[in-house]
Amino acid sequence: MVCNHNFEYQLHHHIIDNCSTDSTFDVISKYHPKQVSLTFISERDSGPAAALNQGFKSAISLGANIIGWLNADDYYCPETIKRVIKVFEENPKIQIVYGQGRHVNFQGENLGLYPSLSPDASLKSFLNGCFICQPTVFLRAEVFFTVGYLDESLKTGFDFDLWLRIFKKYRKSQIYFINKVLANSRLHEQCLTNRLRETVILESMQVLKRYFGNAPAHWLLTYFDELFAKYPFIEDKNSLVDLVKQFLAKSKSFIEPIQFQQAIKNLELDYRLKFSNNQLYLQIEPDGWVSKKLVVKLRYDEAQKRAVLLQCQGGWASAENLYLTIHADDGSIEKVKINTQDKFFITLKAPKTRSSAYASWRVETRQYFVPSQVHKRSKDHRALSFRVDAISLE
Repeated sequence: MVCNHNFEYQLHHHIIDNCSTDSTFDVISKYHPKQVSLTFISERDSGPAAALNQGFKSAISLGANIIGWLNADDYYCPETIKRVIKVFEENPKIQIVYGQGRHVNFQGENLGLYPSLSPDASLKSFLNGCFICQPTVFLRAEVFFTVGYLDESLKTGFDFDLWLRIFKKYRKSQIYFINKVLANSRLHEQCLTNRLRETVILESMQVLKRYFGNAPAHWLLTYFDELFAKYPFIEDKNSLVDLVKQFLAKSKSFIEPIQFQQAIKNLELDYRLKFSNNQLYLQIEPDGWVSKKLVVKLRYDEAQKRAVLLQCQGGWASAENLYLTIHADDGSIEKVKINTQDKFFITLKAPKTRSSAYASWRVETRQYFVPSQVHKRSKDHRALSFRVDAISLE
């Protein structure tokens, strides 16, 4: 964008295309506003960061003094450009402007706000996660001459790396936050953020190590929680334990050694890993307890076992019946009355199949006890219903 001191501006679109074969230029020509100038570049690049750098340099060579960028599927909210230009024109010292971002799904439905923070946040706030939504960011062109262009060695973490360089170089008074939703960031299974989730986390930890010496271990746990939520309904047929070991090997150099060893000890005690194999996963508390809802997920084929047997324990302070409702993914519902708080069994059977298949069950109860309310010395304030002690496939 080129603007003057009367708040007038001229838009110029630079579209960088990696030699796509889906008639991209024809679509652009059909819908592109005639009053906005356009530069279209279609050639092979080494990745998203390289393509963006090419776009930035192309824009700057044509006189752009304010630059923003959108990745595929993202889009600005109405009045965003006008709001941003006004901030830059009224505040000559401002170098970077960003605002609230909103996640939307493939259909454009609201999924919630991006977790943004204002420039008053300390640099170390990035250790907890990225708090700048990329499509909301606009920069003066000279920012790239001061802090450099995107790191083309990174496949996904190049914007995170740029924010850290900017926050290290510029004073808070030179960075402006608009507390309004400026852009919508689309999330779906094929978007870069979801499709390359392991790479996103690993490169984020790599960037944090670059600027802070180490990345916090909670980045490991964040990735594992996401992996556990999807397993085993993923393409990778390895066991969950093997997937965790592979990720630990890739991330070890980014984490402070003491924190890394503690994370391994916690994982070794995690019942979600103890009870999993390349077919099965139980969504439970890390210590095996169930808080009102147990989710069981099974991946199987014709030759594999398809019945899940759970050995459970009530462990309540008082003896009373336990009432369970089992929801299968085919819509069927079974109600079960457990007459003991001692050991009991739950059997879940998936339908027969001649090919690979998935099955899942949701075991729910409204009953629970809180250990800290029963035992004076307990500091456990969770609502617990029963514990899973062992599993088998039959």
